[in-house]
Parts: sequence; C-alpha cells; structure tokens
Amino acid sequence: MFAKKNSKMKKLMTLATLLAFIVPALVTASVVVDYQINYKASNVNPTVFLAEGPNYQTANDQGLLSINNTTTIKVSGTTYNVIENNAQVKFNSTLYTSYTILLNVLELVSTTGSQTKVLINGSLPSDVTLYITTSQESYTGTQLSSSARYSLDTPISLGGDSQEYITFYIDGQIPSAPYTGSLSVQYLVQ
Repeated sequence: MFAKKNSKMKKLMTLATLLAFIVPALVTASVVVDYQINYKASNVNPTVFLAEGPNYQTANDQGLLSINNTTTIKVSGTTYNVIENNAQVKFNSTLYTSYTILLNVLELVSTTGSQTKVLINGSLPSDVTLYITTSQESYTGTQLSSSARYSLDTPISLGGDSQEYITFYIDGQIPSAPYTGSLSVQYLVQ
C-alpha cells in the first residue's frame, strides 16, 4: 500500500516540480511589451519650386503654353499650382506674328529663408528665350531687358523668401509646333 502511495506521490511530486518550472516560464513568455507611437503623415512642401504664374491661365487658354503635371500646395496662406520636376511643357506660337511674349507665366518661389542657388533644367525650343525678373514684367512694345535673360545651364541666386517671375519670348514661329520640352528645378541652400 505504501509502495502504491509512494508511486503516486512520486508522480505527483514530479508533476508539481515540472509545473513549478513550466508555469512561470509560460507566464513570463506571454508578457508582451506594447508601445504605441502616434504620428501624423503629411506631405512636405518643397522649399524652392516652379509654379504657375499670374498670366499662366491666359497663355494656357490661348493655347500658347501648357504644362501637364502640377500639384496644388498652400504656403503661408498662398495657394500655388506647383510644376512637378520634369513636367512636360508645350509651347505654341501665334499665327502670322513675328514674335510672342508670354509674360509672367511662371514663378520661381523660394521659402527657405536663406540665400539659395537655383538651376532650372530642361529643354526649350531654339527660338524661345527665358527671362527671369524680381517683379512682374509689363510689355510696353519693346523687347524685354537682355539683363534678365537666363540660360538653362546657368545657376541663379535667390534671396531668402523670394519670388521671381518667368517670361518666355518666342522669336518667330516655333517649327513643328507644338514643341514639347521639360522643366525642373535643382537648388542648394547656402
């Protein structure tokens, strides 16, 4: 009788010992540390960008200039139609005229607060000249200032928060119009 009880007792003791080791291990293993990180995803506005200028819509309505890839952003309460890098730009010239001037059709905007070197990359028709000015141009019947003329491979400097206006001068008819080119911006904050 004692042997039977001893055998049951040994089994019970073995089971109790096993449970003494297994149960804490199971409880410890089931403890999960749960951290919650709250975040808000939002688009970051570029600090230097090309945008549609004050006369873009007029030139577009007349079929003289169109850009296929823009995004609307708001910066300090002002809404801009930003031209995304490598956007296609289509130029047309008017019939029966010797030249066409597209005044203030684009803007180059800097919101860096610092001096910035900017390079406008792209391709334009050979008969199209790009002009950049710090204030909106107005046409008075004479050709634009040659000092404002800009070459696509020459960097320009922008002051901190500034806006430059871009005008295109089309000298004669664009062969094989509409001409499709591209424009994009690279910049280095100094």
